[in-house]
Amino acid sequence: MGTNFYWQSQTIPTEQGERADYETSHIGKESGLENGGVSFLWAQEPASVLSKVASLLENEEQIIVDETGTQFTPRRFLQEVIAICPVWATDLIGVEFS
Repeated sequence: MGTNFYWQSQTIPTEQGERADYETSHIGKESGLENGGVSFLWAQEPASVLSKVASLLENEEQIIVDETGTQFTPRRFLQEVIAICPVWATDLIGVEFS
């Protein structure tokens, strides 16, 4: 069990200049580990996501949303999600999962 995170579709354009589709804008999932730790399962390349987030750090707009509807600014996403996940799994990049 864990929490999925998505780009907000009305905020982040795709590389083709069109708005990202919410259903295909899955960033990844925060998931608990058996030892009590937390991991992040990436649905997109971490370097690409982190590059976008870093370029928008000063943006106070909430551009990321989790599956419960909680919204995150780029800074909050880094501090409250990515920074607390010492384990990054990249074997599901490009694979649909929830």
